Amino acid sequence: MTIIQALKKIKHLLRKAEQNEKRLAEWCSYINNMEPLYTDMRALQQSAADCRAEIARLKHAIHVANATHKVVFMGKETTIDELLLEATATIPANLEAVKAMRRKEKPYGLNSPEIKVILQYDPLQRDKTIDSLEERQAAIHDFIDSMNIAIELPL
Repeated sequence: MTIIQALKKIKHLLRKAEQNEKRLAEWCSYINNMEPLYTDMRALQQSAADCRAEIARLKHAIHVANATHKVVFMGKETTIDELLLEATATIPANLEAVKAMRRKEKPYGLNSPEIKVILQYDPLQRDKTIDSLEERQAAIHDFIDSMNIAIELPL
């Protein structure tokens, strides 16, 4: 089973567990002059628990595969887990820091000729940095998508 197949199965199991839990909430009690809608509540509870256990098992297998599978990305050997962390934590934090560098505006209503805005950074270099970070993030996501199709899980 590949990572993408496991993710699809997790999505299906999440829906099934949610549906079972919804039925449990709906059918756990009834008014005494009504016929019970569904009598075997233990089977629904067990089904929901089995779905959650299978989801946990598949997620663990995905984490193990991501942490142990070595890949070569842009000429450097790394794990998928390191690429995921870079794409979801490191690059967004760097982008936020670089995007925070912007020109200060003169205070409103103050037209004094003595006040000047002094830039301590190169705006063109800032834009190039933002572009390169966004391109690297997109490349990592594309690479991870291709790896999700190819990597077999250790089940």
